[in-house]
Amino acid sequence: MAAKTLLEECKKIRHTFYLNLAIFSRQENDMTESAEKSCMNRLALHSGGEENGCNEAATIYVVVPAYNEESAIAGVIADLARVVPAQHIIVIDDGSSDATYLVAQQTGAIVLRHFINRGQGAAIATGIELALELGADIIVTFDADGQHRATDILELAKPIILGSTDVVLGNRFLKYKPEGIRKDRYLILKLGAIFTWLVSGIRVSDCQNGLRALSRKAARSIQIKQDRMAHASEILDEIAREKLKYTEVPVKVIYTEHSLRKGQKTSSAFSLALRFLVSRLIH
Repeated sequence: MAAKTLLEECKKIRHTFYLNLAIFSRQENDMTESAEKSCMNRLALHSGGEENGCNEAATIYVVVPAYNEESAIAGVIADLARVVPAQHIIVIDDGSSDATYLVAQQTGAIVLRHFINRGQGAAIATGIELALELGADIIVTFDADGQHRATDILELAKPIILGSTDVVLGNRFLKYKPEGIRKDRYLILKLGAIFTWLVSGIRVSDCQNGLRALSRKAARSIQIKQDRMAHASEILDEIAREKLKYTEVPVKVIYTEHSLRKGQKTSSAFSLALRFLVSRLIH
């Protein structure tokens, strides 16, 4: 038990160290609050006006983990900036070897950098921690390869603003047919949903969607310890462990040659499942 506690403390210290390094490398932005920025820094979402009793504003931050995305990141941020203020977009450059960090810096978004490539899970954890420190009410995770639509963020956020749920998971199968998805990828996603149900007791039909929204409560409760791609299963496991309320909403995923090339390989799915199971047993 003592060894396990020591291991947990070491992991917390390591994560704090990397977060501090990332913040140290962040671009220097003028953080002075003006009346105009104060208005822009809140996104008001309405679910149909006064008749539905929803006239609340929520501060939304979007976390974008990015690795070698110099060709896509500017377009992704531009798309997001049509929905949320650029100052509420947090890009985590996960040790890219290309110009991702430099390109992202030119967009007005908050840009942090891991000095080494730690993995998507670690990048998301860093972004969530910063978003919480900046006062986010809702945190959305969003892939950097251009396969998500920023307009779907509105539908993700609404159930949280209404107070009906803690976590909203994007689902590419509920309403839309994923464009360009390979048959083997489709099969793996369906098998993954069964795996998630058996292991975590969470019933979802899209267990590997990078587009999700977390309430502040959920973001503070969910502990991401899987640095790499197994974090998606870990988040679902944490939802079950923390007894958080969750729901799925339809989102559109557009596969391109770039996103398919950058995406998780089908051959790695089984090794990720094994790694997640081993980690679950340890913790």
